[in-house]
Amino acid sequence: MARHSVIRLPECGLWLIAAAFAVGCADSSAGNDLRVDATADTSDQDTRDAPKDQAPDSDVLIDVENIDPGIEEVVADAPEVADATPVDPALSCPPDGAASAVSGVLPLPVRVLGWGDAIQVPIGPASVSLDGGSAVENSWLDAFARRFNWIVTTGAAGVRIRMHDAPDWAALTAACPPQAPSSDESYVVRTSTSAEGTMVVDVFAPAERGRRWALETVSQLVTTAPPTTREFLVDDGPATSYRGVLETFYGPPWDVDDRLAIMAEFSRLKLNLYIYASKMDPWMDWIGDYWREDWPDDYLAKLSDMVEAARAQGVQAGIQIRPLSAAIFSSDEDRAATVDKLVLLADLGFGLLAISFDDTDKKLLPADEAAYTTYDEAVVDYTQHVLEAFHARRPAVVLGFVPNDYFTNAPGASTSLPMAGAALASDVAIGWTGPEIVSRTISVADADAAAALLQRKPLLGDNYPVIDQEGPRVNLGPLTGRDPDLPEHLWGLMFNAMPNAFGSLPALATCADYSWNAAAYDPEVSLGSMAKMLAGSAGAAALATMARTNRSVQLQGSQAPLLETALGNFWLAWDAASDLAGPASILREDFFGPFQAVPEGWSTGSASAALKESLLPWADQTGRYGIAGQQALDLLLAKAAGETVDPIVLQSFRDLVDQARALMARPTGGIVQSFLDRSLSTIEAP
Repeated sequence: MARHSVIRLPECGLWLIAAAFAVGCADSSAGNDLRVDATADTSDQDTRDAPKDQAPDSDVLIDVENIDPGIEEVVADAPEVADATPVDPALSCPPDGAASAVSGVLPLPVRVLGWGDAIQVPIGPASVSLDGGSAVENSWLDAFARRFNWIVTTGAAGVRIRMHDAPDWAALTAACPPQAPSSDESYVVRTSTSAEGTMVVDVFAPAERGRRWALETVSQLVTTAPPTTREFLVDDGPATSYRGVLETFYGPPWDVDDRLAIMAEFSRLKLNLYIYASKMDPWMDWIGDYWREDWPDDYLAKLSDMVEAARAQGVQAGIQIRPLSAAIFSSDEDRAATVDKLVLLADLGFGLLAISFDDTDKKLLPADEAAYTTYDEAVVDYTQHVLEAFHARRPAVVLGFVPNDYFTNAPGASTSLPMAGAALASDVAIGWTGPEIVSRTISVADADAAAALLQRKPLLGDNYPVIDQEGPRVNLGPLTGRDPDLPEHLWGLMFNAMPNAFGSLPALATCADYSWNAAAYDPEVSLGSMAKMLAGSAGAAALATMARTNRSVQLQGSQAPLLETALGNFWLAWDAASDLAGPASILREDFFGPFQAVPEGWSTGSASAALKESLLPWADQTGRYGIAGQQALDLLLAKAAGETVDPIVLQSFRDLVDQARALMARPTGGIVQSFLDRSLSTIEAP
């Protein structure tokens, strides 16, 4: 098949490139030997502009056919790789002496083993080949090549991936049974790295879904989380079948293009379900009689694009309607019309359809008052009949229901949830947010109590990292407060994102980590892996700093708990006229110094353009807070020592504080701004 050809121009000395793919430095172009498939079709290959001083984490993509004539290069015929010698799957089993290995892969795999010598050189990912892959799997590899600036070649490659089919998976698992949960998403990746840095990768999985996730893991093994030993094995599979993202915050829905683009990011995180449930989409939230009419063709086309964008990334798309008070629950006509709308959505390709009554008023329409005693009775009766009729027409679609009392401690939950559980078919997933709307902790006992009410495992619609309405705060911190064995007590895990679509990714990455392998989840480890995965080595420190100081108030009690404590200790020392050196040193070294470095780290890191742009206001303001915080400490220490404050320095500090106050972004919430305001008033006081 035709392959895309891309030349990667690395910084000299960044990578040890395999002998079969040698690239010289910029001043030795005559020695370049850029090996690609000489027959490749490059007609649809995108080009990208990049600045000449581009950071090492980013690479320049050059269209082979339109290469700048000022760059000398040779495109040689790549030797065809002979048919791969059949591999005995049993030979991929780890030896008895294989030890557990550290892995920066996110989500964290269930088991990682390493043996052989430690790897002393980086892996050269400039070129990659795929043996035995299907047309779909080859298309995935092309996508990875565009993402990471690899050359896909049919010749010798720095990374050679060998795909194994279901019989090989059966042979491997018979020889050395995996420890990961059994699933069509399970996989085993076995790598062997030469002394020169070339890598052979064997991918085993029972189904296409597992092979997709395996390739996502391989992409990290050759970029942000390389193997630490010559021989390496990843044995992996998810803790729960459904893991995904809800778009159901209060506020305008995501930009259409952002929604389409972010599906690839969900796939990188091994999330397999996305549910569109916007509360400001009138075609999903029925607030008038119009819902019964034909829906606009352009709107349906956007929904279809949404489904296709998700499907192309291995993600299933779901959708939720909220009848609110616009449907007559007892009306056979309205029930039939609702079923028709669900069929319309199913035929667009949505694999999960839910009827939701979250946050609706428990008030019956006059037409329903004679038919029902209570609102809960009406909702359950309507939903039961609609879902049963819809299931008869589209039996393959997964069904869902979100009750009005969607958290255990809701006033009516003890009555309404058992009513729904008894009436709805056992295969209908019922949404639940935990003991509260935003639950600081969710335990196995909480899930089991909900299951007893619902007569099934609940679908956790976790209200994390959601912040309703876009504003000055973002929630970037890792998920906390969930039991390590919770997933096995749930139907699935969904996480409600923020209005800032790409800005939701740091927190969602840790949610994906937890939902895939909750037993081994560690919030701080996950934060570090997330930062490196999303921002690369150059941007990881900046993203980690922002994630640690922009957390969930509901889950953590503070957006920056450690910083808030450090500032509190400083003011305690100030008020007591105690030694300020220690508290000030902690603030400088642990907070304000790292804050100052955030803007440069964020700009030079390899985060996607969309993620960089979405968090740029918070990165810039964090840097401003760092500078202002250092100045505040200097001025406060000078005043404490009885020194005269330089009016010019004071005015500079005053201007910086005013500038920070005037900007929208509030990293750390109000914590740093409050410190700066108090510092200014303290310094200015007689």
